[in-house]
Amino acid sequence: MVPVSSALDALRDSHELVELLTRWQWQAVEAARRDGASWAQVASATGTTIDQARAEYVAVLDRLGEVDGRCTRTYLAEI
Repeated sequence: MVPVSSALDALRDSHELVELLTRWQWQAVEAARRDGASWAQVASATGTTIDQARAEYVAVLDRLGEVDGRCTRTYLAEI
């Protein structure tokens, strides 16, 4: 029998999933840029404009503050 989740449980779970996917997408963007992908290519892959792709990347870095013990300001300086 599958347990019944409340709406709040579902909301909490979906929030956690979004956070995990956002981190994964950030890592993919960072790897693509490190491999030489342009912001135009990143934008195309994510279905956004160049400005939106950059803005979302910056927003994630600002929200995370630190990744793998490294301040995200370091990544921002590389944009």
